Amino acid sequence: MRFPSWTEITSKLGELEKKINDALIDFKEDHPLLDKVIQKTLPLLPPPFNAVAENIYSSFQGSPEDKSEAVLKYFVSLKKQGEEHYNQIVVQLDNILGYVDDIKKITAKQDTVEKIQQILISNDRETKVKLDELKMDMSIIIDKTNQSLDSLAAILFKVDKFSDQLTEFTQSQMPPGANVYLTTGAPQDQPHSVIAEKEGNIILFKRGQEIVENITADDMATLDPQSKNLIEAYEKSMESSFRLWTIVYPQRNSSPDPLVNARVEEQLRNLAHRMCYDLKNIFEFLNSIGKYLEDHYNHVRHICDSYNSQQ
Repeated sequence: MRFPSWTEITSKLGELEKKINDALIDFKEDHPLLDKVIQKTLPLLPPPFNAVAENIYSSFQGSPEDKSEAVLKYFVSLKKQGEEHYNQIVVQLDNILGYVDDIKKITAKQDTVEKIQQILISNDRETKVKLDELKMDMSIIIDKTNQSLDSLAAILFKVDKFSDQLTEFTQSQMPPGANVYLTTGAPQDQPHSVIAEKEGNIILFKRGQEIVENITADDMATLDPQSKNLIEAYEKSMESSFRLWTIVYPQRNSSPDPLVNARVEEQLRNLAHRMCYDLKNIFEFLNSIGKYLEDHYNHVRHICDSYNSQQ
């Protein structure tokens, strides 16, 4: 990212101060709309100053007027530092944050926003310590983001690998006369044709050579820590089930003892349920971040839905 120039930020701060003062004049302090009006004004600042202003406003205790005063007071302190100090600081900040292509990665954590907030008005003795802390923060954020993307890719690669076996097994478990496609309304001859491929920091979903969807590191960067942990938990669960599936599946009907074969079938039924359950949760999670992959994995999804409905 690139911090705004001194001229740009001071100009925007002037506009912000005017808008806030106009709002305070137009509305009484206890007017229910005042808080909403001011909160809509803060994002007009260029990033990451909009996140800094929103953080100060939301964390300060008091009336909308008190909160607004705290925001403006901070930026008065910034302007008092002067252009030379500002330029020195933002050069160092850009060295740390310059490779980040999405501001959401930087502002996803309140702690990171607060460090930037402190650095911008810190004195020389404090600056180096806080810059080192910020560098460490960003390293952790990027590592966690990449880890979440890797976990999601691993899940989808497993889906690609076991989908044909899962289809064969679940269809064999359906009651006589049942049709796994007709019971769900899915097209009868639609194979699992979309494959996930990870290239750098992006997961591409391809149908042949056509890219039908993608998930990027930037998509993962917007997630809160709990959501990233959830992806990793799904990946571990899927890995456990898939590892057992690859061991047990080749044993189907391989024994002359019917009881042994029946136990194998029971193990596979339990594993199929677990994997379908995890897959359902993963699709629901991806829906929540605006990635609707069911249409691209509808073959597997309909197989799971139909199989579970029959059990």
